[in-house]
Amino acid sequence: MAQIALLGVGLAMAGYSAYSAHETKQDQKAALEKSEALAQEDLQETKKKVIAQQRASFLASGISLTSESVDVFEQDTELASQADAERLSNYYDTQMSNVTGTARASYINSLSSGVKSVGTYYNAEVNNG
Repeated sequence: MAQIALLGVGLAMAGYSAYSAHETKQDQKAALEKSEALAQEDLQETKKKVIAQQRASFLASGISLTSESVDVFEQDTELASQADAERLSNYYDTQMSNVTGTARASYINSLSSGVKSVGTYYNAEVNNG
């Protein structure tokens, strides 16, 4: 009877551990998604400020905002900003993959624990019976 109770406890712990890993993964992914959104917003704000500063500098230097050189600077700033956004996105994609990998390892650990509980129960039954 004690073996059945231990089996039940072992399986319950394995199930709870797997559920907990899933919930933790979901929470971490939500936090990463929020963090990425805020970082992307900051990046866009920085881009707007840089372009505004560039325009102010051109105006202060007497360069017309309709000149071709102003367009080139703005295009370069836009391209650099897009590259930064892509690097940021890649960073967060990597973090999401890491969270998924960690959760997967935890799931496997939980399954292993459940199998071990069943194996322990089976060995006890074979040795006692």
